[in-house]
Amino acid sequence: MDIFTQLLIFGVATFFLVKSADLFVDNAEKLGKSLGLPHFMTGILVLAIGTSLPEFATSIAAMMKNSPGMVIGNVLGSNIANVFLGMGLVIFLSRRHITFEHNIFKVHTPIYIIAMSSAVLMLMDGQIIFWEGFILMLIGFAYLWFLFENQKHTFLGNGERFKWIY
Repeated sequence: MDIFTQLLIFGVATFFLVKSADLFVDNAEKLGKSLGLPHFMTGILVLAIGTSLPEFATSIAAMMKNSPGMVIGNVLGSNIANVFLGMGLVIFLSRRHITFEHNIFKVHTPIYIIAMSSAVLMLMDGQIIFWEGFILMLIGFAYLWFLFENQKHTFLGNGERFKWIY
């Protein structure tokens, strides 16, 4: 396949990806509202997991094609891109700021640091083996369990059904 055809396919796929992302976010917001989730929880549960599914599929395809380097590049690259582009560039271009209702530095940031540090430490020997993958998966499930187990609901009168206090 020549470079022009590859660029054309890439452009068309990117167009459909952006359009489907708009549809996905709109419906995720509606789903979150119908479940009584605040925007932050909708972001963590619905959007983060939903937007990770293409990365998951890409990683599976890379492993099936015996390209494990693509898996590492995909995961680490998407995390870096999410921080610098998804948060940094969007905030810069919109000229807005983000205010957090939840104590993100006491709860969510340490989990992120643990997850990324664990992955980096596991990569130091040049490989991630089965049980290390299992540990990373357990960290993710423990985080989801924490979110559900430690929530306390309080009714709000400002349009959000519940405020989740950690």
